[in-house]
Formats: sequence, C-alpha cells, structure tokens
Amino acid sequence: PAREADELGQLGEAFNFMVEDLSRNYAQLEQRVLEKTEELACSNRSLNLLYSTTRRLSERAVTHATLLHTLQDVEQAIGIRSGALCLGRSDQLAILGDQIQAAQIERMCASSCLGCGSDNGRLRALPQIDASSPRAVAVPLFDGSHSHGAMLLEQADGTELSPWQVELLETIGHHIGTALAASRRNEESHRLALLDERSVIARELHDSLAQALSYLKIQVARLQ
Repeated sequence: PAREADELGQLGEAFNFMVEDLSRNYAQLEQRVLEKTEELACSNRSLNLLYSTTRRLSERAVTHATLLHTLQDVEQAIGIRSGALCLGRSDQLAILGDQIQAAQIERMCASSCLGCGSDNGRLRALPQIDASSPRAVAVPLFDGSHSHGAMLLEQADGTELSPWQVELLETIGHHIGTALAASRRNEESHRLALLDERSVIARELHDSLAQALSYLKIQVARLQ
C-alpha cells in the first residue's frame, strides 16, 4: 500500500512499478508465445499440404480423382467452405468439390474468367453478383508461363484470407499448373509417337504394295 513520501514510500512505489512492469512483460510474452504457436501450426499445415500435394501430383497421373483429393486437402487446410477446379477444357470443364453446386460453378466461371486469364499466377477476388452472394477467389493454375485454368474457392461468411493462406493457395495453384503442363506434354509426346508409328507403318505398306505391283507387272509382261 502507498505510504508517505519518505524513503520507504519511494521504495514501495519502486516495487509497485516493478510489479506492474513485470506483469505487462509476462502478458506480452504469453501473447507472443500464442502468436508463435499459431504461426508454427500454420507453417506445419502448409508444409503438410505442400508435401501431400507434390507427392500426389508427381507419383500419380493427373486424373479427376487426383485433382479432387487435392482440392479436398486444400479445403481442409485453408478452411475454405467449398471449391472447384475449372480446367477450361471441353473434356474436363470443372472438377467439383463436395459442397459446391453446378449453379455456383457457372456463376463463378461467368465472372470474366479472371483466374484462367491470369498471366502472373496471382490470386484474384471474383466480383460478387449481389450483396447476398458469398465472396469467391480465383487461384490461377499457373506453370510459370501459361495458365491452365483456375481453382475457384468460396470463402466462409465473414472471413478474410490471411497472407499465409494467399501465398499457400498461389503455391498450390503453381504445383497443379505444373502437373497439368507435364501431363499435357506427355499426352502430346504420346500423340507424336503414335503418329510416327503410323507413318512407319504407312511407309512399309507403301513399299510392300509397290513391290507386289512391280512383281505383278513383271509377271504380266512375261505372260504377254
């Protein structure tokens, strides 16, 4: 308790000030520990997601099931309510998630294709049709030079994407875009190999037919 302004009173005030200062420091340290713990947890989730995504896309062929599992992992790690992968191809227009509906896909794809037309791989917010419609973002599937579609994600009500979530989504989009580019290059190489094989067969058939016709011509000449 406070005393008169003598030596003991000044000593008591010093002790009180020290106690208050230590209390503030302990409170700040606890807050910093909580912040660092949350940062480590976010980093752990990010690394787990990147590892699982990279392993899945590198060890297996890029199929509907592979992309769907990747999208589900993104939804769980980021906390996105629903999402879809729009690949911009007639045979694989959209890879649906568990919660998103076809009408929502059409609404997001009708938003000027902001994700598919990106040339820098940056996440973009899709314009809202009305105030009641949920906010959505488009993450380009960018391989470094071309965009192969977009990952369309709807945010939960009243939530904002933090910087680490934006960076993680852009990295995942880059990995998916790279895997799609590699898959299409493999398809193109297989197609070229098939065309080369057909050309070889055509040349062999041409040579064999030419030989047969030449032989028949000689036989006809001999018969005449």
